[in-house]
Parts: sequence; C-alpha cells; structure tokens
Amino acid sequence: MQAIHVKTLSATETKCRRYKAVGLDMCVVTPIDYRLNSEANAAYAAQELVDRYNSRAKWKVRILGIGTLPDNTWAVLLDNK
Repeated sequence: MQAIHVKTLSATETKCRRYKAVGLDMCVVTPIDYRLNSEANAAYAAQELVDRYNSRAKWKVRILGIGTLPDNTWAVLLDNK
C-alpha cells in the first residue's frame, strides 16, 4: 500500500493557501481557496497528484482514504485500480 503526505504551506500575498502533496515519486503544490474544510483541501491536493501520476503510469492508483496526522498534516492512502 502506498500513501501521499499532504501539508499546508503558508499563504503568500499573491496566492491563497497552498497545499503540498508528496508521494509516488512526485510533488505537487496546489493553491486552494478557503471554502472547503482542511481535510477536503488535502484530498483535493492529493487527487491532483494522483491524476498526474495516472496520466502516465502503467499501474493506476486511486485514493482509498485520508487521515489527519498528529502534526496537523494528512496521510492519503492509495490502492491500485
């Protein structure tokens, strides 16, 4: 089983809050608005990474679940399609 680690990056003057998703030998920084809760934003950032990975990978993956870690970051579990 694989996982993606997602953390919040501080907002800048020109961008809204950003989320950094790392996993599958890739890294994606996604700017997201504040209308969603933090777990939904983390899942959105992870889905961006999964979509990019699946577009060129032989073995596709999908999100299985998400959980909050003690340091206020998120772990997104993946499974094969």
